Amino acid sequence: MARENRLARETSPYLQQHSNNPVDWYPWGPEALNRAKELNRPIFLSIGYSSCHWCHVMAHESFEDEGVAAFLSEHFVSIKVDREERPDIDSLYMDAVIQMTGSGGWPLNCFLTPDKIPFYGGTYFPPEGRYGRMGFMELLRQLADFWRDAPDTVRESASHTFARVTHRGGQGEFGEPHAFISRAEVELMHLYDRVNGGFGTSPKFPRPLALAFLLERGTPMKEASAFSLGRMARGGIHDHIGGGFHRYSTDEAWRTPHFEKMLYDNALLAGVYTRAFAKTKDREFGAVARRTLDFMMECMMVRPSATGEMTGGFFSSFDADSRGANGEVSEGAYYVWTKEEILTVLGPDTGNTFCEYYGITDKGSFAGDPSLQGMNTLAIGAEALAPMDEALAVLGRHRQRRSLPGCDTKIITAWNGLAVSALAYAGQILHEPRYLAAALQSAGFIMGTLWHNSILHRSYCQGFMGSQGVLEDYIFMAAACFDCFNATGEPRWLSHSRELMDRALELFADPRGSGLVFSVATDLPAAVRRMEEGVVPSADGVAAVLLGKLEAIFGAGYAAKGVTILSTALKNCTAPPSASPGLALAALAYRHDLFRSIVISGKLDDPLTRALYASAREHQGPFDAIVLTDRWESVLPEQLQKGEAPAAHLCQDHSCLLPITDPDLLAKILDAPQK
Repeated sequence: MARENRLARETSPYLQQHSNNPVDWYPWGPEALNRAKELNRPIFLSIGYSSCHWCHVMAHESFEDEGVAAFLSEHFVSIKVDREERPDIDSLYMDAVIQMTGSGGWPLNCFLTPDKIPFYGGTYFPPEGRYGRMGFMELLRQLADFWRDAPDTVRESASHTFARVTHRGGQGEFGEPHAFISRAEVELMHLYDRVNGGFGTSPKFPRPLALAFLLERGTPMKEASAFSLGRMARGGIHDHIGGGFHRYSTDEAWRTPHFEKMLYDNALLAGVYTRAFAKTKDREFGAVARRTLDFMMECMMVRPSATGEMTGGFFSSFDADSRGANGEVSEGAYYVWTKEEILTVLGPDTGNTFCEYYGITDKGSFAGDPSLQGMNTLAIGAEALAPMDEALAVLGRHRQRRSLPGCDTKIITAWNGLAVSALAYAGQILHEPRYLAAALQSAGFIMGTLWHNSILHRSYCQGFMGSQGVLEDYIFMAAACFDCFNATGEPRWLSHSRELMDRALELFADPRGSGLVFSVATDLPAAVRRMEEGVVPSADGVAAVLLGKLEAIFGAGYAAKGVTILSTALKNCTAPPSASPGLALAALAYRHDLFRSIVISGKLDDPLTRALYASAREHQGPFDAIVLTDRWESVLPEQLQKGEAPAAHLCQDHSCLLPITDPDLLAKILDAPQK
């Protein structure tokens, strides 16, 4: 019978997955860190997340092995970390592993001195040497011997390596906004795949931030973004039956996905498809945005409580793996189809038409993977996206009988912020009140549950709050509250946004410079400064944009703070600008002063006021602040007091246009290309 280790007391689904390993795991914390110092043993730090396929593979191959567990217990102190709960730990040691090896990923396996300084690391290690990788047991023996025979040499080497990680910064080649923007454009268009859309070859990630940046640029770049969005929507990376997008495509044509589904991917993609619909009026983009948001609400939003009330919030992810019809757990089992199965479910006539339309063959989509022989994903070959809705619904009902992929039920504050922003924006653009209602519900849950005594917590799971949030939690939630304000005009959301932003500026101020640190945790050997963008936007870029919007309403020097944060981030960004398109988007806003306030005066019971307000909400841009004076009464800042007559007052670059009383004219002005 499997014995439980200390992880059984943790709430993280990922840590609980390892609670029956024979490895003597500790969670990150004083008990483990003090134990390593007392025994003078190196730390084996293993970082992953619940839906990580190769994390599961390594767990099965090595961490369930009694021999490996015994060796780890004798020579190391083993710590398991959920990277989604502690992105600061993950970021610090990922930087170290990349510095040591030139690459990173998950599972992230790092070996530390008892003082938490990394001296060796890598990603997946097979049980025996293969794929050009050393076997895990062989590696453990070598490192244990190295530490036993030459601990001072290990410490000295680790300190030199770690110094290079912690003292990076100020070396960016394109620190000025114009140069950063221009270089990002050049690099992205060079990487752009003109045949399949997207960037680069395989594996190919959706990169919604890059697509959002190009949407705001000139015609060739806007067209590249739209073409990529269309190709992705028709590919196998898009779940045509259940909605939403998988993590990435293993081929360059978007046909064969890696099947995990992440909240942040789907929130960002829903946002960029909504924005593409707003700019192009292409109904395909609106339909994909709706299906993605519907998937998020139906499958990732917390279910009703025992009282029937929604508690709010969105779960983190779905696994790639699930149990197939043969009883074995395999990647993609829930999502793939044989041609025979489709013909059986739909009948030969509809089934053959469906198979032709979605590229279903006897051979299948996974020619290079024997375990998926004959299996297919759905991918549209036709130019127009016109799904066979009735057939998809039938297959959807059939698919629900299968074993569901595992769901990580953690509620991550930052990712919920991204979901709130996408839903609040789509609710206005797509005229869908239930999206806005879901946004307000989730934002209300986060602010009511995880914002406590001026501290925002990172996560919530099984009734327990996680540790204090990192920078992205404060900033993404502040931006989400601002988006709720833009959508409703309710002052409380603006108050929440300003409160979170002010607290972040106070809490995360970098004592070493003029920017922001990523984490204020005291249990790490160095401050964490994220200098490049990852799969979610740069918190510095989102902060800079939000500060520009707050300046458009309050003044109060917010824009000057935004300029400082953005300048520091650009200066410290040593990766190519194309790798940080969120920063490029923020640089674009400041370089061309794109921030606008749209002040709607008049009483809401006046039809003209309501029409102007509706026009402003439907045609808003990514750098706009919408102020509804009737909701503000005496608290409206003096510079935005515009009288009681129904009118729209568009202000930008320290000047305002004449009052606009025609909703169609307001729409035309808001949609016009800016500088």
